[in-house]
Amino acid sequence: MSGEALAERSRAWRPVEIEEPTNRWIIHPLSWGVARWCARRGIHPDVVSLIGLCCGIGAAVAYGSWHKGWTCGVGFLCMLLWHVFDGADGQVARLTGRASEWGKVMDGLCDHGTFVALYGALSWSLLPLMGAEAVLLAAAAGISHFVQATAYERQRQLYEFIVLGKPALTAAVAHIPWAVRWLYRLYLAVQRGLSGEKRLLALVAHQPASMEQLRQLYRQMFRPVVAGWSALSSNYRTLVLFAACCGGSPAAFFWWELLGLNAVLLALLLWTHRRQRRWTERIREESAQRL
Repeated sequence: MSGEALAERSRAWRPVEIEEPTNRWIIHPLSWGVARWCARRGIHPDVVSLIGLCCGIGAAVAYGSWHKGWTCGVGFLCMLLWHVFDGADGQVARLTGRASEWGKVMDGLCDHGTFVALYGALSWSLLPLMGAEAVLLAAAAGISHFVQATAYERQRQLYEFIVLGKPALTAAVAHIPWAVRWLYRLYLAVQRGLSGEKRLLALVAHQPASMEQLRQLYRQMFRPVVAGWSALSSNYRTLVLFAACCGGSPAAFFWWELLGLNAVLLALLLWTHRRQRRWTERIREESAQRL
């Protein structure tokens, strides 16, 4: 690969050091081909997001008929395409200089729209078997998914902000259309509430140590933590969803979301907050030693 191509990819891809393995080796190489094709033809990142949403809705339609068997394969293929386009929209935005606050919201709406369609289709298919319990189970799993996904994304944003100096935490609410502004504020509130970032950002703002010291220590202490958060990536949901539907038990996917992934979320929050306390203590200790 030429130096120009490497520079182009470096600008468009998320940092390799915090990238989830299946994204790094499978999804994003596929997304990169789509992103470059779209960028050369002037296709807007929002259009790429909408194409991804259409793939997600196709997956929902297919998985809604999971009892037929063969439709599970179609659903899995549609979800794979959704992952590819979900990765490509951000790459197109960064590659063409069109990254924006609204673009992040659009990406999030399309991502969550895919899972709303999926959970709705699965709950509808389970109504004859479970009655209203299917709707309640799907709703609880959907809320859990929203919380898990927003918490996971914020940890990656914090890492990029502190270690790589990217302005990923800037929230320009005024740039968001009023109709969805309330949803954006809810999204930010969930992220900030779970991330434990208040103490970290205050430390960065006052800089009791050099910025380079802050970054290197954060990279050392939080790189494995951010890698651990990838357990909540949608990639693994796609695999479990496929397995559950092929096995004739979509409800097992909802229970895994509620019990399994919420347990993982709790463990990750505890690990992250302990590591955050230790990071702030280390910075203050090292700053005091220099005085």
